Amino acid sequence: MLRNTGREATNPVGRAVENIESFDDTPAIDVARLRSTWLSWLMSEPVPLRIVMHTAGLKSARTLADLLPHLPASSDDLGWLRDGSNR
Repeated sequence: MLRNTGREATNPVGRAVENIESFDDTPAIDVARLRSTWLSWLMSEPVPLRIVMHTAGLKSARTLADLLPHLPASSDDLGWLRDGSNR
């Protein structure tokens, strides 16, 4: 059985993205930006932190902490603190 090593093992999408030919003024695909967008979305949903970190392959919450300032604030964020529900 053959396994990918090096960059392809840690970033399986990287090679495919590098080989994409874009036309006109289409913005380039940035895998890091896609990942940040996906993580931001997960953090905005009622997904347990343990699941977010496991799915993203994170060993610490540092990446999530870095994304917090970029998340939209909800008008009732404090509802979770008042009674555990988001009214």
